[in-house]
Amino acid sequence: MCEFYATFWEEGLKTAAKGKTNVFILADSNLPEAYLEEVVEVLSPQIEVNTFVLEGGEGIKTLEHAQVIYNELDNMGADRKTLFVCLGGGTVSDLGGFAASTFKRGITLVILPTTVLAIVDAAIGGKNGVNFKSEAGLLKNQIGTFHSPEFIGYNPSWLESLPSMEVRSGWAEMVKHGLIQGSGELLGELYGCCDNEPVTLKKIVPLLKSSAAVKEAVVNQDPTEKGGRVVLNLGHTVGHALESYSNLRHGEAVAWGLVFMLETSKMKNGFSESEVRRLQDWIVKGVGVPLPEVASGGLWGLMIKDKKNSNGTVTDLLFRKSGDIGMDFIWKRDEFTTLWEQFRSKFV
Repeated sequence: MCEFYATFWEEGLKTAAKGKTNVFILADSNLPEAYLEEVVEVLSPQIEVNTFVLEGGEGIKTLEHAQVIYNELDNMGADRKTLFVCLGGGTVSDLGGFAASTFKRGITLVILPTTVLAIVDAAIGGKNGVNFKSEAGLLKNQIGTFHSPEFIGYNPSWLESLPSMEVRSGWAEMVKHGLIQGSGELLGELYGCCDNEPVTLKKIVPLLKSSAAVKEAVVNQDPTEKGGRVVLNLGHTVGHALESYSNLRHGEAVAWGLVFMLETSKMKNGFSESEVRRLQDWIVKGVGVPLPEVASGGLWGLMIKDKKNSNGTVTDLLFRKSGDIGMDFIWKRDEFTTLWEQFRSKFV
């Protein structure tokens, strides 16, 4: 089970605040006000608390928004003993973690995730970053740092305000973890609770810690992304490009990235056709959004600038067999174009 969530959030937060000068809370304005009030109430008896709210979403992950946060920190008299708390989804923790890691060369960070995706994925691993607007389009997480939070904790009741589309988006990252784990229990439990039925919060909440534990195990083996951690990018090569090129949420784009990865694994590595079809049908039904009509040229221009790539090549991850992920597949543009157009005709 995931050690990050072994402590109740109130206890972990109070412990992190001990000996600090003050606290800065960056919160998502989309959250019910009661969530922020609850966090402030836990802290305020023992320390000065300052709050700042931003509307979450990929649009806030910019250097300009980081500058706004630096100004807020400076105005409140933040110092190297200030505690920086992120309350929100993955974009809030990505931006907030980046600001915390660079303000005065790094201050203590706590993440309190409020979405399924953030709990199982974005909050774990110490990666923080902002996006970069290039001539090819939005390039995700091109500017970033490694800065691990001192504590991560969540309140299950904070998830109750999530719209169903956000729940399904987070479910897609849980599916990714199940595919990485392969023969472990997670994929079977996810399939069992959501096969032929809608993905709901009630069904997946019992599996959040098991999903987070998969990422925790990978991160612990490769904390600064020198090698093995790359498996966490499964489905993300195409997924990130789809996200940048369309209005898909991160998890929705990753879901379609996983569907394409399975198709390519069948074509290139002989991965079981019946297993591919079963998993593809399940993921498409579960995520509940159609594949955007994006031509291969638009995707390729974004994929080639992905931060995993070098020397002008596009590196991808494919299955050799269940749970066995090859990390050395190199795309040729013509080959990708052919396969993507075949894939698009099948699912659009």
